[in-house]
Amino acid sequence: LGNAGVPGNWWALVTNNGQPSGTPLIQKSTDPAPGFYISTTSLEDPTKKASDPTRYVDSESISFIVLPGGLGLGQKLGDFAVVINPATGAYEYAVYADSGPSNKIGEGSIALAKALGVPSSPKNGGVSAGIIYIVFPNSKKGWPLTQSAIDNYASALFDTWGGMVQAKAVFPGVNWGS
Repeated sequence: LGNAGVPGNWWALVTNNGQPSGTPLIQKSTDPAPGFYISTTSLEDPTKKASDPTRYVDSESISFIVLPGGLGLGQKLGDFAVVINPATGAYEYAVYADSGPSNKIGEGSIALAKALGVPSSPKNGGVSAGIIYIVFPNSKKGWPLTQSAIDNYASALFDTWGGMVQAKAVFPGVNWGS
């Protein structure tokens, strides 16, 4: 709950009154994670009700990134990205699906962490440095998308940009382990 708010001020959970002051809703037996709260993402499927967990991007099945709100570098929700772990050479295609605090950059979904070989626990996973995000502004194709569609769109953008050869040229001071 550390990233979801506190009683009376929930900012990342669906509540019974749709307000931060409400009581968080718990997923039903027919929902993806029965008994757990409904976590929100800024990118959502507007055709589904706010109380439907599938309205929001699934952190366990979709590789996505979180960027600070108001970053102002041209990126918009739904834009594609490639995220690289230079230490291992692993990279993954992702979508910009959530906005975070202005003083924190570099969050990603559980699926993204797993793909990069980074500890993926929402409670104590992640790494404090060493991951590269390359975002392709104005590349959104609509939502929802499957991971396969994200891979197809983002890989084409990455290839056109110059791929790993260009990434290594743009980030020459990085220790490219593999």
